[in-house]
Parts: sequence; structure tokens; C-alpha cells
Amino acid sequence: MATKTTDRVRAPQPEMLGRKDHTHGNWTVGDSPATRGVPHTDLHNRKMVAPHGADELDRAIRGHEMMHAKVSPTPGEMMSWIARENATQGSLVAVEEARVNSLCTQVGIPVDKYLADGSEKSAGKKLAESGDLANLVHGAVACAGTIGGKEFIKGVKSVDKGLAKVLTNIQKHVMANLGRVGRSVLAETSEDGRPGGFQHVERIAEWVDQLIDDMEEDKRKREEEDKRKSDDSSRDSGDEKESDDKGDDSGDKDGDDESKPRSKPRSEEKREPLDPTKKRPKASPTAIPKWGTLRIKKLPMPDSTKGNLGRKRVASDTGKNPRRMHRYLTDRKVFDRTSRGMGGVVIIDASGSMSFDH
Repeated sequence: MATKTTDRVRAPQPEMLGRKDHTHGNWTVGDSPATRGVPHTDLHNRKMVAPHGADELDRAIRGHEMMHAKVSPTPGEMMSWIARENATQGSLVAVEEARVNSLCTQVGIPVDKYLADGSEKSAGKKLAESGDLANLVHGAVACAGTIGGKEFIKGVKSVDKGLAKVLTNIQKHVMANLGRVGRSVLAETSEDGRPGGFQHVERIAEWVDQLIDDMEEDKRKREEEDKRKSDDSSRDSGDEKESDDKGDDSGDKDGDDESKPRSKPRSEEKREPLDPTKKRPKASPTAIPKWGTLRIKKLPMPDSTKGNLGRKRVASDTGKNPRRMHRYLTDRKVFDRTSRGMGGVVIIDASGSMSFDH
């Protein structure tokens, strides 16, 4: 007998998640459209709003919100991190979104393939047109590791290719730094005074703030330089006009000068912005230090050849001519045998342990 299949409502179940830093309790779960900004998770009041559909986008959003419920700090804890003043609130929120995306990918939630609502490209274009570098960087970092992050970069690229390249590098650096942290360490929650995985969010957010400051400083310098060159160009054009009014008797010489193509003013040339990602994220002075990754690798060693160091006689308990009778009452090795020296052992410590900065 054939049965009719119907789509079931797939609501998230945050009650199934366990956290050692919070008490368990019932959650209020609501449905929502798959639109950026509408799904959210309130850890303090145990409320979650996420789409209940069956398509891949709805599943990715539910997984993203469930990961927030599993690892993200509560609003009160977030305010304590902001009060430390090591990083701004915007950078902390953006990098926390990137951490959640990284953890989702590591546990098999395909946010890198489906997490996008179609508004990322237009949002990137509008922010690039407005020139708001802080929101541009925060937006790029927040959607790093998702398909929406690529669409965001496409929107920026339609306005400024150089800036899009810089934002792409920032996304890669943020995800690479999160990926270097072990999954269990990155997902740790605050407990017994330990900062947990959010300390890495603060460290990277501090680096993001430095990038924004460098980009804004570079933008200010470029604008001042362009203004100065524009003023110089206007002054030069005024001088040329005066010389044309005075020197009509120059004849063919002026005609030759007018026939030459004039170069384009440097102020109108398109220049790529400075890429600040060459500065690697530094460890926060308040972060818990940890050992570097131990790498064990066998280096290529030369083949040892027997008999390179000459022959020598050693005591033996077998032989023909007893030459060491004084050893008869000890180890009974009264005979001699000939052996060839194998050389010593040279140990070279190249681990670099003395170059640790923390």
C-alpha cells in the first residue's frame, strides 16, 4: 500500500545542546523566513528564531543558529568582553560570526555552499559605493566561510576591484587563523574563569580593528595626495592658459606642442588601496598562552658506510690466540677480534624553541 509523503516541520531543538556554563531549560522556538537579520538566537532568554523549511538554505540557517546556541557568549558575557577594550564591538560580533561559520563547516553543516539569501551582493555594492570601510570589513568578516561571503565580494568588485581583493585576503586570513585552532578549543565556552574559545575571537578582532585603522589612514592619505595633485594640475593649466594668451607669436612651436597627446593627470589614475593583511594577527597580551604545534619530521640523513674510520682491536670471548689472559677471571674475553669504527652521533637541535614570542 503506497503512503503519501508530506513535508514535516523541521524546527530546531536547542534543548538537546548541553553547555557547562549555563543551566538547562526549555527554549522558545519560532519560525522565520530565510532572510538575513531575521533568524537569531537569544541565549539569555532561551529564544531562537529560524526557518523550519526542508531546503538546504533553511537547514544551513538552522545549523548556524544551533551553533550559536552551543558556543556563543550571552549578551552579558559579550558586554564583559567589550569592557576589556581590546577590540571593538563590531569586530567582536563579526569575528564571532566567522567562528560559528568555521565550526559549522568542521562539523559538516554546509554553510560554505548554501548560506546566502541573495542580498549579499547588493549589500557589498552599496557599502563599497558609500566608502564605509569599517562596515565593509565587518560585513566581509561576518560572512567569511559562506557562499554569501563570495557574493558580498562580487558586489564590492563591481565598484572597486582593488578593495575587493583586499577584503578577500582579509576573509582568507580570518578563516585560516580560526582553522589553526583545534575544534574543541575553538568551541570551548567560558567556565571557572577560563575565557574559552572566545579569546581567539578577541585576538582576531583586535587584528581586524588594526586593519580598519590602517585602511582608513591609507584612504585619508590617498585623498590628500589626490587633492594636492588636482590643485597642482589646475594651477598648471592656468599657467598654460596665460602663456597661450601672451605668446601667440610662437608659431609652429606651439602647434607642435598641441599635436602631442597630453598624459592623463595622476589624480585620475585608478590605484589599488593598501593591502594591510601583511600584518599577521598577534597574540593578545591578555590571552592564555599556548604551546606551538609540535612538528616531527625525519630529515634526510646521509647513508653511513661501514669501515670509514679504520680498524681497531676489541676484546672477544672467541678466537684462536688468547692475548688477554688477565680478563679470564672477569668476563672471559681473552681473545681479540678486529672491527671497523662506525663514528659518533651528532645531534643538531633545529626545533626553533628559543624563537617563541610567548
